[in-house]
Amino acid sequence: MKWSVDGSTVILTWAANTAGPKATNYVIEAGSAPGLDNFGFLKTQDASPFLVVPGVPNGQYWVQIRSASPAGWGPPSTPFLVVVGGSVGSAGGPGPEEFTASASGGNVALHWKAPAGSSPTAYMIEAGSAPGGRELANFSTGSSATEFFASGVGAGVYYVRIRAVTAAGVSGPSNEVALTVGR
Repeated sequence: MKWSVDGSTVILTWAANTAGPKATNYVIEAGSAPGLDNFGFLKTQDASPFLVVPGVPNGQYWVQIRSASPAGWGPPSTPFLVVVGGSVGSAGGPGPEEFTASASGGNVALHWKAPAGSSPTAYMIEAGSAPGGRELANFSTGSSATEFFASGVGAGVYYVRIRAVTAAGVSGPSNEVALTVGR
C-alpha cells in the first residue's frame, strides 16, 4: 500500500488481491488505532486498486484495505498510518538518524537509521521545493526497511526528510538533505 496527501485529499494505491475470489470492489477502513474502523469505512465502486478521498480533516488515520467479492470480504491488509495536515510528529518521538540521499541521473537512493529505542513499522518520505516543504512528496514507504530507491525522478533540487511511523504515531523529522537530481 502507498498513500500520498495533497492538501486535504488522500490518494491510496494498493496491489490487487491475487488470492481467493477475484475482487469486485474494496473496503477501506479507517480508525484511531491499528485494526479499528471507528472513523468509518468506504466501499469502492469497482475493482480499481486506488482511491482518491477529497476533504479529509487534519489528523492521523490508521487505514486497512479488504477485497470484496460475492463470497464476502477478505482479511484486512496490514494497517498503515495516513497523516493529513499538521499532526505529524505530535506523538511519535525523535526522527530517524543519519539520513543520507544520493542521486545518479534520475535514480535516487535514500538511507537512514531507525530512531534509537523504537521499532518503526514504516517510514514517511517528505520532499519539498524549499526547506521544510512536503508538496513534492508526502507518502509512506509501507515498510520497516531503512532504505528507499526511486527511478525516473525529475531534475531539480529536493529538500528531503524522513519520519518514522510507530504505534505511537509519526515521529519528528530526520535531518533534512538538499538533494540535486540531474538528467
